[in-house]
Amino acid sequence: MVEAQFLHFPADAVQVDPVRLARLPQSAQRTFGVVREAGPLTSAELLVRTGLPARTLRYAVRRLKQEGLVDARCSLRDCRTCYFFVSKRCLGLGASESPLPAVAERLI
Repeated sequence: MVEAQFLHFPADAVQVDPVRLARLPQSAQRTFGVVREAGPLTSAELLVRTGLPARTLRYAVRRLKQEGLVDARCSLRDCRTCYFFVSKRCLGLGASESPLPAVAERLI
């Protein structure tokens, strides 16, 4: 998770239309809630945290990606590992600025 830590945004910075979220299946709503609170997460971590069957989780993630609520990024260490995180399109103004200084400090 350390390599994808820069993809974590505070849960209170995520702004999603409740009606839009309510139209999604409950599995997608549960998955989004977990990703919002603890993301970025791998599919194995999502399986454990959501308690959903693998097939249901794949469907939930696909729906979330279609709606633009969740994005995925492959690991630089192992391309078989993929991290799921809240899409930057769901962030409020100024929310994306908070994780950036931490990344900049590590690069200097």
